[in-house]
Amino acid sequence: MKLLPPSNYEVRVNATYECTNFGSCSPSGFENGYCSTATCNHNRECFSNNCVNGTCMINEDNPTYNCRTSNNNGEYKIKCSLLREEKCKSDNECGEEEKCFNNICSKYDYLESKNFKTSWILFFIVIILIIACICGFIFYRKRH
Repeated sequence: MKLLPPSNYEVRVNATYECTNFGSCSPSGFENGYCSTATCNHNRECFSNNCVNGTCMINEDNPTYNCRTSNNNGEYKIKCSLLREEKCKSDNECGEEEKCFNNICSKYDYLESKNFKTSWILFFIVIILIIACICGFIFYRKRH
């Protein structure tokens, strides 16, 4: 197996080589700019088998899991969890670094992040309006 850039691997399939992109995006992760993948042209280029407008997207009918062995007090177990950007119902379905935010395994809460940006924009607008009112009041008092 020949290694390519981080999320891409060249795999030998039936004596031909295909580029398989193991990363995939959820629609909300992609739309909010929190997820991107290598460009794809065909479903077969994505491990999810779902290429949409040049981006590998999750396949809700066939979610992708990551399985690892873990040592729990000398007992080895295999734990499989949904990969980042896959749809989920609870945190324990996602990997160790992810949580289930708005039914998507992610490190980030897209909705909270969007609300946070909106809050800062509103805060700056209010500050500008307060400064404008103070300046207007000072200007008005000087003229009268």
